[in-house]
Amino acid sequence: MVTTPGYFGPPGAPLFGAISSPVSSRVRAGVLLCPSVGKEQAETTRGLKLFAERLAARGFAVLRFDYACTGESPGAQYRPDAADRRDR
Repeated sequence: MVTTPGYFGPPGAPLFGAISSPVSSRVRAGVLLCPSVGKEQAETTRGLKLFAERLAARGFAVLRFDYACTGESPGAQYRPDAADRRDR
């Protein structure tokens, strides 16, 4: 299993994500893991990472990410417009 972190999306408002995939180039299917937000996101980050790694070990390509203004994605989460991407 290999995990590759990075940023994706528009240059002015990228999101942080990590792709976990099998070592072999053979992928059974793709899985998108969408996190919760707020306190729940902080408490489930490690669990989602482990889940992604286990899926990758079973042949799935998995993308997990942080929403804008959360986790490793840029932006301050205390901003009133943190969930509104129109200004970015």
